[in-house]
Order: sequence, then structure tokens, then C-alpha cells
Amino acid sequence: MDFPPLKNVDFAPFLNVVNQVKGHLTEAIGKINDPAVRDMFSGLLGEMESKQASLEVEAPLWKASAEARYAGVIAKYGEATTKKDALLGQLKTLKADIGVKIEEAKAKAVEAAKKPKREVPRPRVRQGGKSTTLELSPGKILREWIVPPAAAKKPTGPRTSGNIWENWGPLATPPPIPEEEDSQDQDSDYPPS
Repeated sequence: MDFPPLKNVDFAPFLNVVNQVKGHLTEAIGKINDPAVRDMFSGLLGEMESKQASLEVEAPLWKASAEARYAGVIAKYGEATTKKDALLGQLKTLKADIGVKIEEAKAKAVEAAKKPKREVPRPRVRQGGKSTTLELSPGKILREWIVPPAAAKKPTGPRTSGNIWENWGPLATPPPIPEEEDSQDQDSDYPPS
């Protein structure tokens, strides 16, 4: 897409008209005798001059900013067009790849259909008749398989896990309490329980 060029905004004709109006105001102020009306027109002339000065400064800045934004829009449009073209190329490639994969899948399906089907194993139906019970080995044979005889002959000693309370002997009986201590306990201020 071709973007049209920006129109050249020229503020000179507008500023010429403003200068003409300012000239007419200056003449009118000189002919007015009423001080209130003269002050009003003088204020209007001063306001026009300040706005003209700000327009002369801000207008070129606004024009440059607008041109920069317009150039940015054109650049973004160019980038978007490039991305769109790349995506369309990828889409065409994917379409071609999908067509090839579909044909390959169809060929594999045809080959798979030619092969004999594998039978799924199913449980056999039990034949009629008497069922036989399994003969189990005695416990002694099973014990010999699980625990070899060499392991059974090892001496069994006290097992320790490293705890300090293991392998303590029986506690001695506590010493007897003397009679005197019993009598002192009874002389306390509290009644016997």
C-alpha cells in the first residue's frame, strides 16, 4: 500500500491575517476615548500577540512530531507486511507438509490392513471334570530354602543398637529408709494423710 505524502501545512497565510487583525486593533485602540473599552481591546491585542508567539514556537514542533508519527506508522505497516508474508510462506509450507503426512498415513494404513490381525489372548474355558489340588511342600523344606542351615548355626548374642540403656543388668534393691526419717516426716505441721 502506498501512503500519501503529508500535506505541507503552512502557517504563514494565517499569521498574515493575524497581523492584519492586530493592525486594525492597534488603529482602533488609538481612536477609542473610553478607558474601559480601550483596556479591553488592549488586553485582546496582548492576548493575540502572546498566542501568536506561542503558535510560532509550537507549530513547527507539532508539525515535526506529526511527521515523525506518520513515518512511524508507515514503518510499522512495512514490518507487519513483512511478517504477514513470512507467515503466509510458512502456512504454504505447512500445508504441503500436511498433505505429504496424510498420504504417508494412508499408505501405512493400507499396509497395516494387509497384515493378518493379531489375536488377542483370552482365558481358556475350563474343561469339565474333577479339579486337582496342588501338592505343597512341608514347612521344613521351605524353611531350608529361605534360611540356609549355615545362618541358623551362627551364635546369637545380645543385639545392640548403640543405645545406652541396652545390656544393663537388673537394678539393685533400693536402700532401706531409716526409722528416724520416718518419724520426722510425721512431726510436720501437716496432719497425717
